[in-house]
Amino acid sequence: MNADRPCCQFVTTKPTVENVTPFAQFQLTQPRLKGVSLQQLSALPILYGGGRNFLFGRFTDSEPQLQDTDLFVLDSCILLWPAHALRGLRIPYDAVIYHAVRRADVLELVLAVERDATLDSLFPPAPGPQPFALSTLELRLRPRYATYDRHYSGAVEQLFTFRDFGLNRGDAMVANCNTAIATCMEFHHRAAAADDDDDDDDGPAAHVTPLAELLAPAGHVPIYANHGSADDLTDDGLTDDGPQGGAAAGMALAFCSAARVPTKRRRQD
Repeated sequence: MNADRPCCQFVTTKPTVENVTPFAQFQLTQPRLKGVSLQQLSALPILYGGGRNFLFGRFTDSEPQLQDTDLFVLDSCILLWPAHALRGLRIPYDAVIYHAVRRADVLELVLAVERDATLDSLFPPAPGPQPFALSTLELRLRPRYATYDRHYSGAVEQLFTFRDFGLNRGDAMVANCNTAIATCMEFHHRAAAADDDDDDDDGPAAHVTPLAELLAPAGHVPIYANHGSADDLTDDGLTDDGPQGGAAAGMALAFCSAARVPTKRRRQD
């Protein structure tokens, strides 16, 4: 396990219509500013996708133990919240190894996450040495209801509405969630790459190399004091302790006019 990356955590605040903003609503209500990311413009977490009534578990050879779970794909993390639970599982995007859509009996979402202490408490690893250096846990999310199944819920849906997420049931819900995870992981990796570039820019501006010593050996006093600002072509850049009586380097410029001189043309008989 990489000690530098964020780990999975348990959270006690469930996303609702009051503490998150669906991405479609955010686009309608917030102006876009050039050079400013969406995360900096929104005061609330942005909900890119998710859905209700997922069967959540892991791939096993025996009959899997699945439970009804809500999935929230936020701009900052992936959140799994089992039904009737008082806490949810927060998965940072840095911990996601891969995600995909798999066709089994029905379409299901596959999520491979790097193991840590939190995941080990929920899904204990197999005893014995691990065959790979990177220990991962493969989870699956399968919709309980198909796209056109009729079922009744005791609560009115206010977050995953048709206006913001379209037809978000069955296979369509799996595809929507997979696309939302891909979108969020893309700008997370892009932001991490930009941070790495900023760290590279903070490095030294000049490096001493053997080539520099070859061009300017020790004890050599240059005639021109070049500071890298194109000041080596002026007389002010000449040092006073240069060679006396020698040929001074210089530059001669000649400007010629291309205009023709008018002449009188003699007509021959």
